[in-house]
This record gives sequence, C-alpha cells and structure tokens, in this order.
Amino acid sequence: MARYMIGSELREKLFAIGEGETVELTDEAGVVVGRFTPVYDPTRYQIVGEWASDEERRRRVREGKRYTAEEVEARLRGLNK
Repeated sequence: MARYMIGSELREKLFAIGEGETVELTDEAGVVVGRFTPVYDPTRYQIVGEWASDEERRRRVREGKRYTAEEVEARLRGLNK
C-alpha cells in the first residue's frame, strides 16, 4: 500500500467528519477520486464514571432479570420506531 503524507489542516478536516463516517474526496471537477474513513483510535476517548463495585455486580446478578442478545436487539429495534 502506498502512503501519502497530509498536512495538519487536511488531517483536521478529515477527522472532523466523525468516527465511522466516510467522506468522498473529489477533484476540482467534482469527480470522486477516493473515499476516506478514519481509523478507530481508542486514545481519543475517555471512560467517564465509575465501574460497578463487586457488591453491586453481585446484587445485579442476584436481583436483576437477565436478557438474551435477541431480546436486547428486539428492544433496541422497537426504540427506533
């Protein structure tokens, strides 16, 4: 694979599109010459909040209802409607 170094201005524009999004790169005539999708970089994120304590996890297991992956997916699909 060939590599091409870009300047900081273009880099900032490309990463401003958001992670997981793709941007089309065009020439002056509007002809698409390529697409750019940012690489996932976990160092750009920060975990906010605290992890549940051991006691809290035990309580959730003891008292909480468990859901299958299919039940969770069905619930999430219902929220989109």
